Amino acid sequence: MHRYSYAPSRQLVDRLVKRLIPLGIKRREHVAMLFPTVPEMALLQLAVATIGAVSVPLNERLGG
Repeated sequence: MHRYSYAPSRQLVDRLVKRLIPLGIKRREHVAMLFPTVPEMALLQLAVATIGAVSVPLNERLGG
């Protein structure tokens, strides 16, 4: 199991924000995320929230 501390996590979230904004993700937009349940999903949700967008996590196991 990987452990995350605040400072490195914050830096990763900031890097994710810088990559999401050029993709056109803006405040109040909904961002669907299809991921397995992993700690990295929380970091992506924090990045989306930092932009002001709304994360919509989708469970990969519910696919048909």
